[in-house]
Amino acid sequence: MANRIAKASAALSFLESQIFTPMLEKAYRRLDEGMDATKVKVLQHEGEIVLGPEQVDYTERREAAKEVLKLGDYYPDRLDVNLGGDGLTVILQGLDEGRV
Repeated sequence: MANRIAKASAALSFLESQIFTPMLEKAYRRLDEGMDATKVKVLQHEGEIVLGPEQVDYTERREAAKEVLKLGDYYPDRLDVNLGGDGLTVILQGLDEGRV
């Protein structure tokens, strides 16, 4: 039994160090790149390809920011705000209750 546990622990350690950690590091690098994303329009003028000026890619930056907030559990799955006779009611779903 102890031998099986040791083998399972070694396998898990291998998976974590060789597969999961590099994948997470790469994912975080991609999110970091997404937070600074830019785009360039490719145009054609009189048969020549011309690159337009570099522009901020707000859509990509917004999506990257959303993913970062989800990873940190700061982005609600659902947000409802109601203003009624009882006052203001805010319903957040998908956040850690300790942070609300």
